[in-house]
Amino acid sequence: MVRASGLELTSSRTEPKKYFLKIAEGDGGKNMMEGEYESQCALYEVNPSFVPKPLAWGTYVSDRNTHFFLSDFVEMTGDIPTAGKFCAKLATLHMKSMEQGSGGKGFGFDISTTQGSIPLNNDWDPSWESFFSKAMKHMMEAEEKTQGPSTEIQELKKPLLDIVIPRLLGPLEKTIKPCLVHGDLWHGNTSVSAENNEPYAFDSCVLWAHNEYEMGIWRAGRYKFGRPYLREYHRYVPVSQPEADWDDRNALYGIRVDLLCSALYGSNQRFRELAIDEMRRLVEKHKVWDSGSQLQTISQ
Repeated sequence: MVRASGLELTSSRTEPKKYFLKIAEGDGGKNMMEGEYESQCALYEVNPSFVPKPLAWGTYVSDRNTHFFLSDFVEMTGDIPTAGKFCAKLATLHMKSMEQGSGGKGFGFDISTTQGSIPLNNDWDPSWESFFSKAMKHMMEAEEKTQGPSTEIQELKKPLLDIVIPRLLGPLEKTIKPCLVHGDLWHGNTSVSAENNEPYAFDSCVLWAHNEYEMGIWRAGRYKFGRPYLREYHRYVPVSQPEADWDDRNALYGIRVDLLCSALYGSNQRFRELAIDEMRRLVEKHKVWDSGSQLQTISQ
């Protein structure tokens, strides 16, 4: 269970100050609170205007089963940020982090984080193709644990991992730079400050990734960051090369999001169906490339 609230503290020396407090229970809750704190700290360090200032995480002294995350409190309007301001801030985060780099570690993060209630494996990997392939396998396993086995996913799994991912992510290996991404940037994890109308993001599970990975979650129609936000973002950050692969890369990243939702909502089969449909489309489209690659290898 996770609970969040505003917290007002007073002192004889200062005016009352509000803080945001989130609490969760159990070992899973502990991992969530630590992951959110470290994630928000990483984002705040690169672009402090993008997230409320994180302050602490820990365990209650009075209840060792209850854990907390504490940050500055920003009064939010509940509105969805406009594409202009929001994408400008996101682009600043991405470009600054790409300039700073991940310290030569490649892709991943120093600790495991949690997306929804699903723990993520963020082990460092110098290859984005390799890192994402492992992340996709991990999400397939989490989805199967919730929904049970799927004959269709099992049939599509190998060509997706062995053909589609190398075809779409392999060409990026020598050109992209690790980028710090929020990791769960749907419209429900953003809002606008009631004080100055500035956009903010929260509930992050960061990692160093391909910057376009951030927008995989925007593909689905259920999310309110759609094509206008994508176009606005790419006004600041160029599409990775080869540009012709952009839509399929976005679809590939979106499959992982649909599998995540299927893993989180066991009573809903629609997310699994969406993932299978997109997996099948990409496999059918790119299996021709695999045949060509094998013939080229044989001829050499």
